[in-house]
Amino acid sequence: KKSFSMVFVVVSTLLMIVLSAVGVIDIAIVSALVACLFVLYGVLTWEQALQSVKADVLLVIAAAFGLGNAMQETGLTDAISSSLLSVFEIAGPLGVLLGLFFTTALLSSVIANTAVCALLFPVALSFSGESTGLSAQACLTVLMVASSTCFA
Repeated sequence: KKSFSMVFVVVSTLLMIVLSAVGVIDIAIVSALVACLFVLYGVLTWEQALQSVKADVLLVIAAAFGLGNAMQETGLTDAISSSLLSVFEIAGPLGVLLGLFFTTALLSSVIANTAVCALLFPVALSFSGESTGLSAQACLTVLMVASSTCFA
């Protein structure tokens, strides 16, 4: 039973990653399906599955998405972006990335890293483009790595 569970978890996790990476199915859907399969095949009990969901973390993430949308609607995202760009753009594209990194890491030391990503996602996206010469992928990668450097 234990070896079956181990193999089942490894295979389903790899399958989940591959299906998501090649664009067959969205990561949220496939991860929910895999979690259900874990319960159905006895890898996890229903109680263990429920205990692994942290309501406070979900609440912080949901609130951060709401706040992020409000920041975009009110123009606060644009104000933050232009302020940060005016400071860090002097050093070129690398300076902009470093500024984004330090801003994100600083916020991650006092706010949950998932919330920081949700809040700064539109700011990081606005850094990409012709004016900075940065790709969206570069800015978002810096955002993800920087938010993981500190834990509130």
